[in-house]
Amino acid sequence: MFIGILPFLCCLFFGPFFFSFVFGEKWLEAGKYVQWLIIWWIAMFINPPSIMTLHIMEKQKLLFISELLFTSLRLLGIAIGGYYGNPILSIMLFSLFGFLYNLFVVFIAHFYSYKKNIYISLNNTVNKNT
Repeated sequence: MFIGILPFLCCLFFGPFFFSFVFGEKWLEAGKYVQWLIIWWIAMFINPPSIMTLHIMEKQKLLFISELLFTSLRLLGIAIGGYYGNPILSIMLFSLFGFLYNLFVVFIAHFYSYKKNIYISLNNTVNKNT
């Protein structure tokens, strides 16, 4: 996580400046896109252990359903921005829905891990007392 913090913060706060400085003034808009997409990307950077946890706990059906739901929301976000003719709105909604999906996966993985840990702890306590 700490490896990604510095580039994340630089892109989040100075994306348009960096893009226009390095690639020219025509790339200023791309820097604005990066400012929104980086929110989703940092969540994707944190997410893989949670996805593996859910696979280990055999929660693939939950992952599949949530992926379908959030992919639909991301496509809806792109469509809304397209309807209003606003590419920044499309990218903003796409990124925010992607961020929410990743937070959801992390939360669910923690929930099931905690629930499983409590169950294991209770079983060990019961077994020790018998």
